[in-house]
Amino acid sequence: MLRIESARTEPLCPGQAFHLLSDTPAGFLFYTEGECLGALIHNICKVTDCLVEKNIAHNLFVTRGRPPGSSLHSGTSRPGIRVIIWPRLSCFGAKEETAFNVALCELAGHLPFKNRQDFDTITEAEVTEIVQKYLLPEKEFSMLQSQLMHLLHE
Repeated sequence: MLRIESARTEPLCPGQAFHLLSDTPAGFLFYTEGECLGALIHNICKVTDCLVEKNIAHNLFVTRGRPPGSSLHSGTSRPGIRVIIWPRLSCFGAKEETAFNVALCELAGHLPFKNRQDFDTITEAEVTEIVQKYLLPEKEFSMLQSQLMHLLHE
């Protein structure tokens, strides 16, 4: 089970099942247990269309998961679907990180290391520092968050 499947969130637009990931790389989460799929898909498309229109690179990850607000220690049940969208900085060409490259899997918490030495020696702080280099700066992310909340309330 990946941490992202039960990561804490903060509601942004509860009526739209739209949440902020609060203890993982900065991103947005939609959640469903199968209800109102058409509306959920429409809202996901509104967000991704907005990101494309603004020329903001992003990754989208779909996984089973726990409902937002559920306890991290509430067993292994994952009754719903979590759709995570990570806005990020554009990155062209080969990435130069030695331990791992930051892309979709790494944002979700799966870290395929390139060699055993990096796996054995890297710290959580170093992983966080590498991942942060590819995410939007905090101010830009905050502005985007406000814009997306407004968009989903339209």
